[in-house]
Amino acid sequence: MVNYFTQLLLSIALLYCSVEDAQLYTLPSKENIINHLEDAFNTQVSLSEDYRTQEEITELLSLYFNDEFMNQFISENVVQEEDGYITLGTDFARYYIPFFSYTDQTVVTYDIQLQQIYVYEYFLEENNILFTSPDHYEIVTLSKVEGEWKVAEIESSESKPRRISEIERTNKVE
Repeated sequence: MVNYFTQLLLSIALLYCSVEDAQLYTLPSKENIINHLEDAFNTQVSLSEDYRTQEEITELLSLYFNDEFMNQFISENVVQEEDGYITLGTDFARYYIPFFSYTDQTVVTYDIQLQQIYVYEYFLEENNILFTSPDHYEIVTLSKVEGEWKVAEIESSESKPRRISEIERTNKVE
């Protein structure tokens, strides 16, 4: 009798662990990640359309960005005016989701060990009246926060970051 209950408890524990492991390693599709980034970008842009309270801005951004990144975005881009808080338009705004093409040029790479997702695209040199930009990569890093994927970092680099190249050699999934 004791052996039966021990076996039953062990089976339940293994089943529970395998469900948790499956949730831990369930990765969103490239389409879901792209949709998430487009929604995040649209939310950022929407902050220039109406005055809001700090709480409203935090509530909107917290759906897509981790706390550290959200605070950097707010500090860099949100200004207080008489009617409330708003973002002002600019061509050089930091901490905005890049203008990805969302085509096969936009690459999604998963780092299962670190529970991170990297979305990147290579941009060719751009020269215009306002600015010059060399060939470069734009990279967005997403991390899991309380079970949700959120933007944790946005960076620009003239070469593909080594950590991404290493991951792609071992486990590229699209």
